[in-house]
Amino acid sequence: RIWATWVQEDTDGVYKVFFKSTGTNCTTGALANCAFGGATMHPEGEVGPDDISAIVRFGTSLGVMWSDTPDSTMRFSVNTGLGWGAAETAAAGNKLAEDHINLKADGGTVYAAVKTKFSSARNPGIRLLVRRPKGNWIGRNVTNGGFDHTRPIVILEGSRVRVFADRGGGAVFMKTATKRRLSF
Repeated sequence: RIWATWVQEDTDGVYKVFFKSTGTNCTTGALANCAFGGATMHPEGEVGPDDISAIVRFGTSLGVMWSDTPDSTMRFSVNTGLGWGAAETAAAGNKLAEDHINLKADGGTVYAAVKTKFSSARNPGIRLLVRRPKGNWIGRNVTNGGFDHTRPIVILEGSRVRVFADRGGGAVFMKTATKRRLSF
């Protein structure tokens, strides 16, 4: 299957997280066999008009993360094949949710590179949120807000985690940590 997720205004004028997938026939034949079904709303995915969502496969599950900037929260929900579970809080707090998300997975662990709304060196700018297989989240600061980094991307390389970000179209910056310590 191919999955997609996005934020859109519903018929009541409320912005929600939507997703849809192709049927299971994408591996057999032409691209025409790979049609998307109807879109579904996440029941807890009410967000702001500028929020975004991202989707990742991990282990035998699927996960969708979305920013909820009105509530200053990054949320995540898991689909184990029996439908979407309750929304988990990956990060919450003043200015911790911005509309930049990049997801990767290693087995049952999910890595999310996200941006905050902070702009001073006293506060985090880019963060790495990590969901362990048992469902607990940890957050690590990658850069401070004073660097004005944006559009983070996380890459997993063996025992290392690399987070890349740019400065509004200029140079690309990289920070590295081990998966075990996650200290940038």
